[in-house]
Amino acid sequence: MNSNQYKFTSDTGLTVVVLRDEGAPYINGGIGGWTVVNRMRRTGLTQYTGPDPIRLVLPILFDGFQSSTPQEVSISTLERMARPAKPGDDPPGITVAGGIPRKDIPKWVIESIDYSNQQKVIWGTTPSGVTVRYRQDAVVNLLEQVNDDLVALSSGPDTGFGAGGASLANRRPTPAAPFYEWRIGDKLTTVSGEMYGSPRWARDILKANGLRDPNLIPDKTRLRMP
Repeated sequence: MNSNQYKFTSDTGLTVVVLRDEGAPYINGGIGGWTVVNRMRRTGLTQYTGPDPIRLVLPILFDGFQSSTPQEVSISTLERMARPAKPGDDPPGITVAGGIPRKDIPKWVIESIDYSNQQKVIWGTTPSGVTVRYRQDAVVNLLEQVNDDLVALSSGPDTGFGAGGASLANRRPTPAAPFYEWRIGDKLTTVSGEMYGSPRWARDILKANGLRDPNLIPDKTRLRMP
């Protein structure tokens, strides 16, 4: 790999090498305090304590002229890196080599691949007459991977979630009511705030009711408060 390339490697073993595009990579998010992170998957969310995840914008260029091969395989492989192995899973962690900002972040996940401002799409024809794509520019939006081990859960004999040993200050308080009737448009963090005085217990509510995605909770569902 030379100095004008990026190498993406996923935890699943997939690897793609692309060129750096003209635009420089830059950080466009990642400050603040406690937050709820919407993960790049159809189900679930992760709560964690700490700064907001770092977002990195990375302009890239798929270039097949040097190898005289179409770029469909490389594009398809990078897109596969953005998808979880099965519904409900997190997408795989990604390492990126090639001089990106924030080298201290060991793993990323691909939030999206943006082709909307494409300007360098070049198609050609092979000697056998097959039409192929030799060049394609894109922007890869990366999000700092947040390990589920950092999830803020309570502990103690009264809860089925979290590991033992947390201080009393970190234990989940008694809810204001044993149940909550969910209505379309509700936010789980708001429900947690009403029931416990803090949004940090939203994930506990999900787990206690065998749920993964608050966006899929049916109207008038009776949620048990753990």
